[in-house]
Amino acid sequence: MTQRKKTLATSFATVADDINKNVEEKVNANNNVNIDTDNIVKSMVSEKPQKKNEKKLTGIYFDPDVSVALDRLKASGKMKVSKSVFVNNVVKAALKENGLM
Repeated sequence: MTQRKKTLATSFATVADDINKNVEEKVNANNNVNIDTDNIVKSMVSEKPQKKNEKKLTGIYFDPDVSVALDRLKASGKMKVSKSVFVNNVVKAALKENGLM
């Protein structure tokens, strides 16, 4: 008969306990650092409510010639707004002109 090799099976609980001990040791080591939680919270919270961005990100594919023209216009300095604002205003005007908005 063939002899089976004896293997050590570690239970999940044993592994979990070892992991928890390691985590607790690291947390305890990090807790020795003096942290001012009031400043952390205050740095993330504002007295004034933030404005919601009412714009919606929409991906649009442009023909290469349109994309190049927009890039050139922006690079030339003639466009005083962002490309997004420019395209949004042009599309809005076209939709209104055609009674679609």
